[in-house]
Amino acid sequence: MMVAGAATKAYGASQQAAAQQASANYQSQVMANNAIIAQDQATVAENNGQVAAMNHDLQTAQTFGAQRAAFGANGVDMSQGSALNTLATTQFMGQRDSATIMDNAMRQAWGYKTQAADYASNATAEKEIASSISSTAAVGTSLLGSATQANSAWQTYSSANGNPNFWGTVKGWFS
Repeated sequence: MMVAGAATKAYGASQQAAAQQASANYQSQVMANNAIIAQDQATVAENNGQVAAMNHDLQTAQTFGAQRAAFGANGVDMSQGSALNTLATTQFMGQRDSATIMDNAMRQAWGYKTQAADYASNATAEKEIASSISSTAAVGTSLLGSATQANSAWQTYSSANGNPNFWGTVKGWFS
């Protein structure tokens, strides 16, 4: 009876170890996929930043051109005074805003890249966990535990029955 129980426990330990290993492998793959997605998001953020900065540069150029046309139509000298300051400010502010757009995009991309690295690290850790789980070790541990329980039961039986010899008892089973 005790042998059947030990075998059942050993089988259960083996199945549990296999399930834990499968779960760790699955989590590793999920984390690896998340790392790929985060890296793709970083690339998208960088590309979006470049497009937004280019669009802003076009708007700045359009504003600059409209200002020059207005000054020219009104006969204003654009090489000095407030007209020159207005044009210079338009260019400076446009460049500054484009730089801010790119900086924000790069910061967003950096966040995604950091997240991708974290996911990749977690994927590696889960893979290590999966490789460290052994069904054989789980079975061995289970059988060792069952043997310890059998020994305790035998010691209790021996104490209650005048300390009979275990091997003599076993030999008697086969007579």
